[in-house]
Amino acid sequence: MKQLFIKIFLCMMILTILCMGTAFADRFRDTYVEEPPVEVLLHIQNNYAGYLMEDYITISGTSKGDYGFALISLNGSRILLGYHDNGDGMKYWMRNADAVPQGDGYVYFDRHMAGKSISQGNTNDEYSNALGFDVIRIDKEHEEYWMQTVSYHWRSGSFQLYAYMDRRNGNCERAYVTDSGVSYYNFTESKKLGRVAGTVQRNLRYVSFDALPKTRAQAKKVLSVAPDIPRGELSAQSIKFTGGKKYEVYQGPGVGYGRSGNGKAAVSTNDWIQVFGKEDGWIMIQYDITSDHMRIGWIRESALPSNAQVSTLNFSPMAAYTTRSVSVTDDPLFSEKSVLTLPQGAWVEWLATMGEWAYIESSTGDLIRGFVPKSALTSDVVFHLENHPDASLQRYPLRGTLTITNSGRITLSITTAACTANGQQAASFALYDVTTGRKIVTASQAAAGFYGQGSADSSVYDLLIVPIDAQGNEDRTQAISIQR
Repeated sequence: MKQLFIKIFLCMMILTILCMGTAFADRFRDTYVEEPPVEVLLHIQNNYAGYLMEDYITISGTSKGDYGFALISLNGSRILLGYHDNGDGMKYWMRNADAVPQGDGYVYFDRHMAGKSISQGNTNDEYSNALGFDVIRIDKEHEEYWMQTVSYHWRSGSFQLYAYMDRRNGNCERAYVTDSGVSYYNFTESKKLGRVAGTVQRNLRYVSFDALPKTRAQAKKVLSVAPDIPRGELSAQSIKFTGGKKYEVYQGPGVGYGRSGNGKAAVSTNDWIQVFGKEDGWIMIQYDITSDHMRIGWIRESALPSNAQVSTLNFSPMAAYTTRSVSVTDDPLFSEKSVLTLPQGAWVEWLATMGEWAYIESSTGDLIRGFVPKSALTSDVVFHLENHPDASLQRYPLRGTLTITNSGRITLSITTAACTANGQQAASFALYDVTTGRKIVTASQAAAGFYGQGSADSSVYDLLIVPIDAQGNEDRTQAISIQR
């Protein structure tokens, strides 16, 4: 008797909900693909009162149980709701408004059948079972054919995107999706248009129908494949992040570094992401912006999936100097777009190499990590004397270089013809350690000017270049002071 009462009560509840105009308005169709179970109706009534119930479908028999899907809309804004039954009724599971076409019209589910072609004319593949569905939208103004469609099918433990098409603006291209690319087929001409390699989000929970490239031309602009990393100290692995997320990207491991993209750099987890390693709670990544523009930057380590295994980056920084004015880029493998220009002689920390590129950190201006050509760096300390701040104060400015190697070897090369205060041509130059007063180098006259070599240990920081006339007199009023 008690069970009979419960059944009668549930039936009354279903009838009440279906009759409530505030919950479900009139539909274009007379019937749903399936009548929604009472758990689904109650959930929608309690959380989406006033929405139109457009259609409902149950996908039974997956490896994780049964699933139900409902299409609801309000003023042309549509939501796909998902439900999951583990043996105790349909429980709310997911919501994704982006996964289905938007707009007014007649929208419904079409169940997949075993043996049904996945995409007419574009592939010989067929669905091996009925564990999937199409969402089809028909415009009110074009009731003779469907305007948009998107297909999802159960695969490897989740519902995955398989095909889609958007016929607005006269488009006739239908897209067929795999893990490694998208193939396009001209629907009206029955013609294969070709495949574009790259990655799109396939998981139903995170798909955005509007963001999908609707034509092959669009796909060629936006799709890309994770690149091979050139030989060097840096290597990367492709990691599948939780979909539907977006993270701020910095130019180094911390918020003290800048952000590219006019301060708005961010990575979406709906595309491929390569991870180089981690440092102090941050991970170094590479991702694509367009098909020919990538970016290498840093996001917080907390973005990683819980099961991801990422090694720690162990850089061995080496002091280096730019041998010329050089651009720093965060996209060394594709666009090489400049994010900063370093002047000649700028000090940097050389962190690692990647092919012909050096990964550096610079505090010349903003704190930044990025890539410069290895050919633009030297580990020697090179002072260009004509660029020295004191040079403009001299009557005859010095020209030449002072080079100090990592081993402490010092080379002084000067091309100035006359540089003493009385206008005499210098006969030589002396390089002194200011702290001890020790003469380190004497640069004597040579074919191309003046040249001399010596050595000093790493404790020598303050240096002084002094011109000497033919009588052996030093002129310290024309000296240049240099600090390593």
